[in-house]
Amino acid sequence: SMNTSWYLITDTTKYVYGNNIVLNEVYEAENLIGYAVKKEQSIFTEEDIVFGDTVISESGDELPLLEISRLAFMFSVFNSFTLKHGSMTIYDTPSELSSVVNEESSADCQHTVNIASNAFMAVTATELNFLVDITFDDISVDNSEYADFEKYHSVEVFAGSGIDRITLPDSLTLIPNSAFSGCWNLK
Repeated sequence: SMNTSWYLITDTTKYVYGNNIVLNEVYEAENLIGYAVKKEQSIFTEEDIVFGDTVISESGDELPLLEISRLAFMFSVFNSFTLKHGSMTIYDTPSELSSVVNEESSADCQHTVNIASNAFMAVTATELNFLVDITFDDISVDNSEYADFEKYHSVEVFAGSGIDRITLPDSLTLIPNSAFSGCWNLK
């Protein structure tokens, strides 16, 4: 999960899926340690979106996808979203090429991908599949109205979404309060 010594560089835009989805670089001290899906993106496509848990830069470096940021896909529309083990290539400029997730990754896939508050709020999709280890942490959310063990966890991650199905990993130990509020289509 994102930690307080990490910081995003928001002017270092990297593209996946043509010009549709943008990643930001995540640094600790002066070192690039991974990527986060940029917040507040509006995606409208009939495609299935498939993300890998590692990212290959144009220079060939392979680093982890660390987080899907707050509000990342809020109000977006797509057929399905899958986050799985594998690598995806990023570009410094928008590209007509769709990102293809390779089944194999040379990076050690022992990291978790954090899903921040409201990341999939009010999304319209048939299904969401998280096939890698994930956490729901958000240090910017006090959650003071909840019990102590729920503080600093993401809120309303999928709230109000028109999703029919969701797959979560067996390793998940906490689903935050209000994560699925208003998800009336969920079976």
